[in-house]
Amino acid sequence: MSTLKELISKESPEVQRKIKEQRDQYITEYSLFNLRKELEVSQAELADALHISQPSVQRIESRGLDTKLRTLKKYVEALGGEISLLVNLPSGEGRVYRL
Repeated sequence: MSTLKELISKESPEVQRKIKEQRDQYITEYSLFNLRKELEVSQAELADALHISQPSVQRIESRGLDTKLRTLKKYVEALGGEISLLVNLPSGEGRVYRL
């Protein structure tokens, strides 16, 4: 029996790229949802804090990687947090920027 990783490795580079994009998208969507749930904040409560509708919060969470950084910053701040951007440079060094 093959593992999922083995099955994916047999696919074309294009299919592998699409699988990775979908995986990354799911991880981001799930992360925003989990962050809100972990803090025990409903979509309606977050919508009130952001001065937007509940369906708009749902769209932000479902957009995942396509969410604008400004929107993500507001989302996290409405949950009481702050967001930083970690930039990994080719030299192996990293830079953290508070947004």
